[in-house]
Amino acid sequence: MTAWPGAQRGLVLLVSLGLLLSLTLAAVSAAQTTVLELRMARNGRDAALAFHAAEAALADAEYAIRTGAAAALPARAYGEARRWELHHWPDTQSAYLVEAVATVGGPPPGAVAVFRITARGRGPGGAVAWLQTTYGRANAPGADPRMTGRLSWVALPWTW
Repeated sequence: MTAWPGAQRGLVLLVSLGLLLSLTLAAVSAAQTTVLELRMARNGRDAALAFHAAEAALADAEYAIRTGAAAALPARAYGEARRWELHHWPDTQSAYLVEAVATVGGPPPGAVAVFRITARGRGPGGAVAWLQTTYGRANAPGADPRMTGRLSWVALPWTW
């Protein structure tokens, strides 16, 4: 009867090694999943920071148009060459381009100057966001209030 306890010592070793191997594989898999989730969270944060930088550039451009700082950009008549102005801030990673698109509406007292603003924001890790709006500025108090302010907004799918 002494052979029975000695035979079980080898089986316990094999079972222990199998459990240790399965626990090691589970730990490595959990570590890889955690690293992947951290990368996804960081990329999402970087994209959000790039979007907010582009939105800040849009807000700055709209403020410049609204307050008359972009008054040097008169809206063009149909068929005229486009006029544009570029602003860039290297320290904030934001830039915007303002294009004078057209003058719409009635006679000049009621006319509205329409501008297209394209903004780029950069986030950490190389994330880039492009936004574009159409903005209307009243040339006089008699302009249609529905045609002033932000008229349209779109996120552009550019990645460079």
